[in-house]
Amino acid sequence: MNKLRIHCLLHEDFEGIGCIADWISLHGHDVSFTEFYQDAALPPGNKVDFLIIMGGSMSVNDEATLPWLADEKVFVKALIDANKPVLGICLGAQLIANVLGASVYPNSSKEIGWLPVVLSDFAKSGPLFKAFRFPLMFFNGTARHSIYLLAALFWLALRLVLIRVLWLMIGCWAYNFILR
Repeated sequence: MNKLRIHCLLHEDFEGIGCIADWISLHGHDVSFTEFYQDAALPPGNKVDFLIIMGGSMSVNDEATLPWLADEKVFVKALIDANKPVLGICLGAQLIANVLGASVYPNSSKEIGWLPVVLSDFAKSGPLFKAFRFPLMFFNGTARHSIYLLAALFWLALRLVLIRVLWLMIGCWAYNFILR
């Protein structure tokens, strides 16, 4: 594997990239960060080989109170358009969906705590999750937003509402939950 220049977008001072950092270190990749809570600048897109977008308590629709969201959306869309791999977790999933034209809006009910992920029949038929034993447990702190995107290849059902994991053919993964 070639050495990658991985860039991570962070939205909260208490949130890092967790075990993703171990994978980056294990494979000898370079990593850099934009910490939006510190007014940090985004790098030039041609200096990023792989983008990781982490979560946050804000919504993708909060541009009026968080003007940096507009610049972040332009950056994310540019990397997707350049066919760079993009991983979005929680708010990151909202951002990917939003820049690709999906609506992101409040859930009808809260999903906070440890919840099971149960595969749909369609997801069970594909190769993506064969290495996992289901149901998986995950922690979800998302009380506000669901993502609906017709380009999704499969949906995961939850106890209260559906959470979508978007597997897009353009190299984007978007999780609206945190695997533990």
